Amino acid sequence: FRSIQGAVIGQRGYCLTNREDYLSPFNKALQNLASEEDAFDTLARDNPAQREDAHICKQLVAEKIAEMSQTIQLQRQKGPEQALALVLTDRGKTIMDELQLRMARMENRETAALDRRAANVTLQAQYAGLVTIFATLVLFVLLLIANRKLHREKLQAIAANHAKSSFLANMSHELRTPLNAIIGYSEMLQEEAQDGGQTDFLPDLNRIQTAGKQLLALINSILDLSKIEAGKMDLYLESFSVASLVREISTIIAPVAEKSGNQFDVVCSAETGSMHTDQTKLRQAIINLLSNACKFTANGTVSLAVSRDLSGPSPQMIFTIRDTGIGMTSEQVQKVFEPFTQADASTTRKFGGTGLGLAISQRFVAMLGGYISVSSEPNHGSEFTIAVPVSIGEITTNTLVTPSPGIPTSGVVLAIDDDPTVHDLLRRTLSKHGLAV
Repeated sequence: FRSIQGAVIGQRGYCLTNREDYLSPFNKALQNLASEEDAFDTLARDNPAQREDAHICKQLVAEKIAEMSQTIQLQRQKGPEQALALVLTDRGKTIMDELQLRMARMENRETAALDRRAANVTLQAQYAGLVTIFATLVLFVLLLIANRKLHREKLQAIAANHAKSSFLANMSHELRTPLNAIIGYSEMLQEEAQDGGQTDFLPDLNRIQTAGKQLLALINSILDLSKIEAGKMDLYLESFSVASLVREISTIIAPVAEKSGNQFDVVCSAETGSMHTDQTKLRQAIINLLSNACKFTANGTVSLAVSRDLSGPSPQMIFTIRDTGIGMTSEQVQKVFEPFTQADASTTRKFGGTGLGLAISQRFVAMLGGYISVSSEPNHGSEFTIAVPVSIGEITTNTLVTPSPGIPTSGVVLAIDDDPTVHDLLRRTLSKHGLAV
């Protein structure tokens, strides 16, 4: 309707002034009408009454354009008087009044339709809001029930795990004693077979002893882990030289490294000084990591570097274990400290092991107030770093501080045990060294 009004204004300006430039709005309106009529049809498409009025409006627009074009032609050809005579017939005014009436009716219909749609949207939104609130409440109740169930199951699992750990921790004596007897008697039988010239028995006795030691090592690892989880693992604090500790570890690891064709390097200066902590647990953690490095490296290099870190609030001793072995993926690194977990099935078959060494090492180091970090790449080796306080100032609960036992200097040993087999084994073993039991 605005385009037609613009055309009318341009046509009247031309008729009054006879200047062609006044026809610019008229020409522009003619250019825009085609696209505006298409949009008009699209808006009226979904309503029959609107479609009918839209069709009539298009006819009226065509009639009005024809009337204005005739007026302009008369102005150009016969002069203003002929053009004014056509305007005074009110034909154009009648068309515009009818067009305006129908356009207003269509606009009122569209406004009413929009109001109905807005009301429907509001009702739907309110309904959707109520449904959402109800669904949220139902979900909250379900989650609450599920959380309570999970909490109960978690407490039951913790209690069961604690009972298991307590049982294994209390079974330490009963499990270790028979194995120690098997190992001890196999050693004595080996010596007696060697002395008696019965060398045919030596390979079988050696297999018995080896199997017993492997089983004892496995049981020791399981029991150590269970005692830690049960809170029954004690700390025995003492002061010792770090260089001396490293020499002891090197004596144990050097033959293990040579067995796989590895070079074993140690870097530890005398300036590392001493530590005050549980030497046994620290030694075991380092040996576990070095043994792993030797196991997963062949014809390569395994190294241990020791340094003292004074940058933090309290001094720390840093033990870095590197190897040039098979390495690990990022997924394997994430689970490397989980109990009974190894890299994958093929690694377990090839290298053996129980997957307890690193788990126990991590827990030992945590008991000493430190941590273990690891970085690794497949086929590029691994690096484990142990960082522990140089001195433990405060001991956590469930921890007993006991000085290390001294070495007996007399010729009599007091053996306290409730198993006569242990008495006999100790007596027969120690009597060979001139000690009375």
